[in-house]
Amino acid sequence: MEGKIERDVSRLIFLNANRNPGIFPVEESKLKVNYFKGNNRSGWVCNVPTSPGVLYKNLYNNIDLKVYGVEKQIEYDWIVRPGGNPEDIRFHLKNIKSTSIDREGNLVIETSLGKVKHKKPAAFQMIKNKKVKIKSRFKRTGKEKISMDFLLEPMTKITN
Repeated sequence: MEGKIERDVSRLIFLNANRNPGIFPVEESKLKVNYFKGNNRSGWVCNVPTSPGVLYKNLYNNIDLKVYGVEKQIEYDWIVRPGGNPEDIRFHLKNIKSTSIDREGNLVIETSLGKVKHKKPAAFQMIKNKKVKIKSRFKRTGKEKISMDFLLEPMTKITN
């Protein structure tokens, strides 16, 4: 039985990002894959290690992006190191119908095949080895251009 396969290709483009970030596996998994192209064994590649995630080092100045899978979802973490400016994180969506930010703060991207949801950002800062939650949200910065807004509170003195 032959079925119709539909596909839609949209793009998420990081604005003003480093065009050559370091790309590293998050960790190596036990799974290995093989590539068999054609009948000539010299072009075959076997036992290629895989990783459950990828780290883009310095995608922005002192900002890394970790992309990984959780069950059937793709998740991502922005890691802002000292000297990094979270306001640099901006992206443009291409080949889509529209975007919206729903009541819960999720970014909803409408494509020709349906909707894709990016969950509302959750952010924290490490202060004296403690996670301190930071208010964050998606923010529209132009037609199909999105940034993440981090509402930083003034640094408070933490005592033990």
